[in-house]
Amino acid sequence: MGGVPELSTILNFFFKMMELMPGSGVYVYAKDIRIASKKASGNAIARYLMSVFYTNHELVERGNFSGKNGKQGLDPSTVKAIVGKKQKV
Repeated sequence: MGGVPELSTILNFFFKMMELMPGSGVYVYAKDIRIASKKASGNAIARYLMSVFYTNHELVERGNFSGKNGKQGLDPSTVKAIVGKKQKV
């Protein structure tokens, strides 16, 4: 009997999702990686990926990365994975 497959294997097989950055635990659809990789700059990649994870309303409501000024802030692991992807390209 085989062992239990890793989460990344399951997500890739059933949903065509892949980890944004290895070890981040942040998953996106493979098509979003393809679209992001065609962007002209690292900033354009980051803007696109932010739109994958957050609506414009959420970005306004959450306000910032850290949650200052009474805002919820953005998920640190998601932001870290996006920044890592931006820098890797």
